[in-house]
Amino acid sequence: MGPSKMTTIHVLIIDDDDDLLEISKRFVNKIDDTIEITTVNSGKRGLEILASMYFDVVVCDFQMEKMNGLDVLKTIREQQNQIPFIMFTGHSHEQIAIQALNLGATNYLTKTGNPKTLYTELVHLIRRAVEHDRTERALRESEELYRSLVEASPDAVFVFNLEGKILRLNQQAKRLLGIENIEEIIGKDYRYWLVGKQAKTANIEFEKLVRGEALSQREYKFTLENGEPITVEAHSTSLKNSHGEPVGILAVVRDITRRNAIEEEIRISEERLRSLANNIDSAIWLSSPSNPSKIIYLNPGFEQIWEVPVEHALQNPEVFTESIHPEDKARVETAIADFVREQIDYNLQYRILTGQGELKWIWAKGFFILGKEKGVRQFGGIAQDITEWKKTQKALEESLTQFDRLFAASINGVALCDTSGILKQANSAILDMLGYEHNELIGKNISEFTVQEYHEDFFRTLSEMRIDTQIRSLKYEYYHKNGTRIPVSLNIWTNIDQNDEIIGYWIIIRDISKQKDMIEKLSESKEKYRRERERLSELAHHMRHDLVAGLQNIEAFSELIKDNMDFKLIDRIRENARQMRKVLDRSVELADAGLVIGKMQQTDMAKLVDEVAYRVIPENVTVEHKNLPIVKCDREKIEQVLHNILTNAIQHGKAKTIVVFSQELESELQIVIRNDGESIPDKIRKQIFRGDYFLRTSESLGMQIVRRIIEAHGWSITLDEGEPVSFRISIPRK
Repeated sequence: MGPSKMTTIHVLIIDDDDDLLEISKRFVNKIDDTIEITTVNSGKRGLEILASMYFDVVVCDFQMEKMNGLDVLKTIREQQNQIPFIMFTGHSHEQIAIQALNLGATNYLTKTGNPKTLYTELVHLIRRAVEHDRTERALRESEELYRSLVEASPDAVFVFNLEGKILRLNQQAKRLLGIENIEEIIGKDYRYWLVGKQAKTANIEFEKLVRGEALSQREYKFTLENGEPITVEAHSTSLKNSHGEPVGILAVVRDITRRNAIEEEIRISEERLRSLANNIDSAIWLSSPSNPSKIIYLNPGFEQIWEVPVEHALQNPEVFTESIHPEDKARVETAIADFVREQIDYNLQYRILTGQGELKWIWAKGFFILGKEKGVRQFGGIAQDITEWKKTQKALEESLTQFDRLFAASINGVALCDTSGILKQANSAILDMLGYEHNELIGKNISEFTVQEYHEDFFRTLSEMRIDTQIRSLKYEYYHKNGTRIPVSLNIWTNIDQNDEIIGYWIIIRDISKQKDMIEKLSESKEKYRRERERLSELAHHMRHDLVAGLQNIEAFSELIKDNMDFKLIDRIRENARQMRKVLDRSVELADAGLVIGKMQQTDMAKLVDEVAYRVIPENVTVEHKNLPIVKCDREKIEQVLHNILTNAIQHGKAKTIVVFSQELESELQIVIRNDGESIPDKIRKQIFRGDYFLRTSESLGMQIVRRIIEAHGWSITLDEGEPVSFRISIPRK
């Protein structure tokens, strides 16, 4: 712990007499209330508390049990603690006092005489010991600080006596002189490294310092032990005693060899820059550091651009603002004002009208130069005539605008890749085609979304085009982001730079999926037409068979009536005619069912079931429905579906109860038509919805009509396995 910043003196009194401790504390505090007393009644306890608390002085008795005062003092000094120590004891033996002083005691006081006088003396000894200790400590700290500053100095520091001999130097001085051992240099004369006029000048300055006249600052040329010449800058002053008399010389020396070399390089560089400025066709200007609006330098390039003599412009600075094109003047003046106020570089392009009235485009940049004086900045700038460049840029921009419009508006994909196939540009048509965002494609190799089987051919083509630059036409397949394949046609040609070097390839990409789909659909249509023709042929044969059979029956019944006059057979003839008419009607229905469905409308399936049941269901059959939805469909065609399914359930299945209900699944809605009639034989069940299957009776055509209508809606129909008989119509949710 460090000493208190207040005037309070902290004293530790060690004595095995508790009464004496109390008396000592009271007397001392009565005499001087700035002394704060801490008491302990043993040497061991005194050492412990001294290790944990700060005290300015220790007052200790000699005669104590286990550890006497000398033992306490000896232990404190062995711990390198130099705290003032006053031996305060009842023993008056001179030998004890000598031992205490030899061990490092500050003073010795016997406990005899008048208490007031005794403790007044003790307070005096305490104050004197603390004052002396604090003074010595401050002196040590000051010397240590001085030593640290000297050693930490980036410059060499020397101390000379009045005869010019070196008494002391720091580590930086060793480095400056190139020596390893300080002893090599102590005692040498300051002129040891100086020759000729340098030594004479140094003598004059040194004599002034010895007389204590003034500070000295000079440059000298040293010659080191190894013969290397260096230039140093020396700042010297006299060291004086308390009477103001010179007792030595302090010199701070800095090696400025490199600085001088840099300054020379700067001078040469400035000469070169001045020569360059006088010979380039750009205008260069510099302002006065004290007045930014005053131009103090213009190079000959200004006259070439502005077509105004340099001398005239320097004398008439308004030339600059007056030459600015009226449409650009406000913008330029604002930028320059901000430049001067905020001291931030500017970079401008604007138009001027020259002294000859010619319109020119100027590129100008303003900047700052740090002056020699700290904080002072000088304004400067450079300007170039960019009129021709502007014309070229405008033509290029117009060309690029046209290209960008074509690039963006093209219905075909347009891509630019480098020689290895890495995409550099891609228009929106490609992004739409492949399903990617722009940042997902750029930087990728085209092969990453090309189907693997085309990779070898693609890279071979790119390699061949480095020799033969003719346009290539290819057909590949690309991967969409969702993983599907897209057939594409490609046109590839080389991208050439201004040196006629191939730097990449342009690719026109067309999605030929629709073209391919149309070809496939045409092929499918032809195949479907062929199958339909065969199917209709087969249907016609079935119809012919049924109609011929009916006609034969009519002819046979007619002969029987003629021969036997059995008029009861006329009913049989009528029944056959009715069956023949039904075959024809169902055939037309089947053909109609294959046509595109008609008007789609929202249809309440519950009402539709009720309407069909009312027309076709006899009184002895029950029809029920549950939770039937409203669906969008061709109402007349779906009515025909219900008519056929319900009629077949009654006529062929002999059903007594028919139930129609719905079921909701995640991806579809199902309508189930279930009856309790006779089961459908397995042979018929497996073939009932096949497009090429026909039964020999007119009723067999009903399920074909049902299937065609359902599929025309984009739905599907199935027959459940087992009993009861259940037809299931599935309607996708999307």
